[in-house]
Amino acid sequence: MGVSIATYQYASAADTYLQSQSHDPAALALCRSFTGATRSYTRVVLRLRAQAEAGWDSDAFRSPLYRSGHAPLLRVFVPSPQGGWLGDESVVECEKELRRAGVMKLVRRGDVVWDAAVSDEGNIGRLIWDGNYLLDLEYNYSPSGQLPHYFNSLAYPPSYWHKVIRTNTNPLAFIDLRPYGREIMQNVQLVQDRVQSETPQGGYHTIVGYSHRSVARLLRGTPIPESKEVVDAGWDGRIIVETEGTNEGLADLQLRCSSRGTKSVYRILREKSRPGEVWIRCVRAKEKILQ
Repeated sequence: MGVSIATYQYASAADTYLQSQSHDPAALALCRSFTGATRSYTRVVLRLRAQAEAGWDSDAFRSPLYRSGHAPLLRVFVPSPQGGWLGDESVVECEKELRRAGVMKLVRRGDVVWDAAVSDEGNIGRLIWDGNYLLDLEYNYSPSGQLPHYFNSLAYPPSYWHKVIRTNTNPLAFIDLRPYGREIMQNVQLVQDRVQSETPQGGYHTIVGYSHRSVARLLRGTPIPESKEVVDAGWDGRIIVETEGTNEGLADLQLRCSSRGTKSVYRILREKSRPGEVWIRCVRAKEKILQ
């Protein structure tokens, strides 16, 4: 089902196939084999998720193919003439591969699909299912790719895409704080703190500075504005919100929390977060790398 196939072999076979312009019988046969292997792999991963959610013993249920409470990483094999940046035709073909695998009734919004024929570097070839179509990752705030802004992060566990959407930094999240706006603004304080600042190269340096910090209580099942989704149980507890300790940072937080606010971008601070308490930091528009 593809588990024993080294991931680099998929891209190598696809390159050989594309270079031969599909005239090499051996390359064609290998690609057909890999297509079948990825379909089987995807079916097994989704079966494992169903077993995990059916209440199987957590000690008995351990698989390197699927981690309970996380997004599955499904596979398709679609050689792409465009390379790592999948064109529209290649994305549509990836959707068709899911249908050919017979898994459309099992695929859910938020599932990640990897075109193994492209590359296993970073997030190249990784797409996300929005309930109707496969979408590209976005690159507005992250050179390695981020969750598309269409998704409400509160509807999924905080670590749902951890290691599935790869990142060397704190992951991005799209959150609407309006239901908690009054509580956040009542509790906001200016604090001195050691702040890890991200460099354009993806590294960090530590500086002593000021932050505006506040706290609110999130409850599972709370409706998320302008959607049919609710807050996931993984967010149940305290949420600590930080922004830069400037007048502009405070004004930005006030806007996010007001009736004029909307779903906005944050970073989940993994090094500070723990069960029952998730730390997030506002990401300002000036931090965009793609305008």
